[in-house]
Amino acid sequence: FLEEPLRLNDALNSVERSMILIALKRRNGNITAASRDLGIIRQSLIYRMKRLGIERPE
Repeated sequence: FLEEPLRLNDALNSVERSMILIALKRRNGNITAASRDLGIIRQSLIYRMKRLGIERPE
């Protein structure tokens, strides 16, 4: 049996972070294109990046 409790928010944040990083990499850091790929608006992607500690590409 699992010794540590499952943390849904931790798992969701991990998946969200991975998907954002993949989208940004595929689009060479272009936030607008990455947000389209993810099916969210640009402002939402920027908010999520800040929340997850992902720096904006230069």
